[in-house]
Amino acid sequence: MRMTYDVLVIGGTLEGCIAACEAARSGKKVLIAETSGSFGGMATNGLHSYFPAQDVVAQTTAAQSWKDDIFSRLGMVSSPEAAVYDEQQLKIALPRLLKDYGVTFLTHVFPQEALNPTGNRLGGYIVKGKTGAMEVECAAVIDATESSHTLLAGNISTMEARPFEISTSIKMNSIDWSAIKTLSGFSGVVPCQGGETSHFTWKHEYPFAGGISYSGDCQVLYTEHLQQVIFMDAVKSRSASCSPHDVSSAQARLRKGSYDFLESLKKKHGLFSKAHIIHVAQKSNMYGMQEVLTLPVNPYQNLSVCNSGFSRYTNTEALNRGVQAAVAAITP
Repeated sequence: MRMTYDVLVIGGTLEGCIAACEAARSGKKVLIAETSGSFGGMATNGLHSYFPAQDVVAQTTAAQSWKDDIFSRLGMVSSPEAAVYDEQQLKIALPRLLKDYGVTFLTHVFPQEALNPTGNRLGGYIVKGKTGAMEVECAAVIDATESSHTLLAGNISTMEARPFEISTSIKMNSIDWSAIKTLSGFSGVVPCQGGETSHFTWKHEYPFAGGISYSGDCQVLYTEHLQQVIFMDAVKSRSASCSPHDVSSAQARLRKGSYDFLESLKKKHGLFSKAHIIHVAQKSNMYGMQEVLTLPVNPYQNLSVCNSGFSRYTNTEALNRGVQAAVAAITP
């Protein structure tokens, strides 16, 4: 099957969705392709359901307009304050955002290889889904994957560069807010929009075992009326390399380690005695890969890479990078 678009966005991350909509708003015909079944990347499947205060991470005017649009769809008011949102609602809102701006979107499709590269330009990309391969011809390609797939594809020596740390986030319920404030290492409470949510830092110390670490500063999101807590990047694991096999092994350790983490909390703190894990982020934070990889130089004038050098993920920076990638893609 062969399709023709002005812009192809590879990766349905938050930055990918914004890049697609920004390009579509300028009048381009856009296709976005995502490997999983939902959009948002770290903003949804990664449980990074938090926007820092505006004075913490600067936001461009264009990115701010997209934040306003997203918050409106979530039934929230965009403001300079820090804000915690429901990641499940964002999973619903993003496809509607794409549809409203006329973006065609595909899920469960995987980028395979460049299509007809000539000199310093790509002719498009071949993506593969359940029904077979699709050749997508386009004038510009935006790589919005967190690992900069288009630059790493086929470069095994780069993928297996050296070990790096990946992490996962955990969502729990049945935790009392008044009690959680008594934890040692608890600091920096930031009341969030609406007064029912808070963000704070908790320095927790648990032993390193079985390739898993629970130690370090943990960013915590708390929703009072739901008594739900998200521990962002709370459990960490060392991947032997950036190869798919080693990363997959590390992610398996992280899932088991998340439940071990809760058991450790129950033994040490009574306020977690009734806590249950309701979601372990399967999409581990992989942006740290950028710190250990030397990405090949981008040889294509019509390829924009969102996340080159993006080592510490925030939703605000994701919006900024999505806009920047779209502008680069549509500028002659």
